[in-house]
Amino acid sequence: MKPQEATAQLHSVAPAPPATVRLSKQTREQIATLKRRTGIRHMNVLCRWALCRSLSEPSPPSILPSDTATEIEWDVFAGVGGQLWWNLVLEGASSRGVKPSSGEAEALFRAHIARGMSYLVGDPAIKDVTSLTRMALRTSSDGEPASVG
Repeated sequence: MKPQEATAQLHSVAPAPPATVRLSKQTREQIATLKRRTGIRHMNVLCRWALCRSLSEPSPPSILPSDTATEIEWDVFAGVGGQLWWNLVLEGASSRGVKPSSGEAEALFRAHIARGMSYLVGDPAIKDVTSLTRMALRTSSDGEPASVG
């Protein structure tokens, strides 16, 4: 099978990203806290940081009941990264032997953002964009994500 055919086959069976990213009240409040703390004005940027922070953990996040307090259109959330963010979540699930349905994938995506946002808000060393960058570039000696401080 040619690489183009394999890619087409993967996309034909993988769930598509949601049209809208729905965030809980708690996540919305955490975004407000991080906006004040970091000076980052756009919640989609903070949500991408949160997604990456959660994906760096070896365990899957807990799936939480959905209470929608804020919505972001997928194109706004994804920006120039497009399908990349969605594929990262699907690949993470696949690496654990899980092939989520569309609804399960969306719940997993939301759970990653919620968990990552909690980690970022809970890290007192996250004070600005520089501290976020330091966090992204550092890992502990065992390869696990390290705190900035």
